[in-house]
Amino acid sequence: MRYAFEKGGCLKFYSRAEDPAIVRDGDVFVYAGGVSKRIGEALRDMSEIHTYSGIELRRMMEKE
Repeated sequence: MRYAFEKGGCLKFYSRAEDPAIVRDGDVFVYAGGVSKRIGEALRDMSEIHTYSGIELRRMMEKE
């Protein structure tokens, strides 16, 4: 949540049924586990988004 706040964004839990249409270039998708990682990879094929695991994002935040 801190990452989203600091970037002027928001946090939303992804819904396969509703959200593919609202993903935009520049969005960040944080995944936990293999299933959500594959969802992020599929979304990255459709839009220029950034995908990070929860641990990757945590490490990025610790460096800032």
